[in-house]
Amino acid sequence: MDRSSFRLEGDFGEIRWQEPLSRHTTWKLGGPARALVLPERPDQVAALLRYCQEKQIPLLVLGNGSNLLVRDSGWPGVALKLSKLQQLELSGEKIRAQAGVLLPVLARKTMAAGLAGLEWAGGIPATVGGAVLMNAGAHGGQMAEVVEKVTILNWQGEEEVWSSQELDYGYRSSRLKAARPGVVIEASFRLTPADPVQLQQRAQELLAWRQQHQPLNLPSCGSVFKNPPGGSAGRLIESAGCKGWQEGQIQVSPVHANFFVNLGGGTASEALRLMERVQARVAQVHGIKLEPEVQIVG
Repeated sequence: MDRSSFRLEGDFGEIRWQEPLSRHTTWKLGGPARALVLPERPDQVAALLRYCQEKQIPLLVLGNGSNLLVRDSGWPGVALKLSKLQQLELSGEKIRAQAGVLLPVLARKTMAAGLAGLEWAGGIPATVGGAVLMNAGAHGGQMAEVVEKVTILNWQGEEEVWSSQELDYGYRSSRLKAARPGVVIEASFRLTPADPVQLQQRAQELLAWRQQHQPLNLPSCGSVFKNPPGGSAGRLIESAGCKGWQEGQIQVSPVHANFFVNLGGGTASEALRLMERVQARVAQVHGIKLEPEVQIVG
């Protein structure tokens, strides 16, 4: 079977054929997926996973597309987007959120309820599913500190529950990200009671810092490279003289050197060339090879 030519037969939710993934990534880059599927229920996700496994259809799972670079050739199979899984429940100090809930929404609701632990997340353009997978974090906070358990569907569509200890969290990593055992459907969190007013003030301070120090007015993927141990990728790139470098319409931001911004009409190929140039320059100047934080697919 031609893996880029297939049919989808079943109740999987909304299906969009030849959907440009540039519409679904924060960098506004990427060619089309053969099919974009937007389930409304976990059972539709399970059915799709079983179908793709049986038919050997390549599957790409999308969160909010904030840590993703899709090549210009696109994705030959199914892109699964969980944005319609939006259930969110608060019960005392515990929270249950489905994978499609946006992290800033979760942060706002928990702070309003007087629960501390996610103040740092108010400006992170990620979904719960993506944030849990990659151990998203900022300003000294991270998902590993608040996640209690995660529910996934394995590739056979069977439900599994993983405890926080089983996730084996590290810097921007987890066992879910490394082993890819399935798709995150929901996560449960345990937070700490605190004064809602003070939480809001802290969140506003962090958001103001982001607005001052990051190019939030232009499309980007967030941090392009991981921080090396004990260092800052942004500072290394800046001190290597790369700020303002440009390939086509992709630029190393003059505001923050580890943000590569799309000035309008950029391509994934331009982003990849710029990443390679910056990696080579930093290695030449500092003797350090930067590792991409952004996931490259296609």
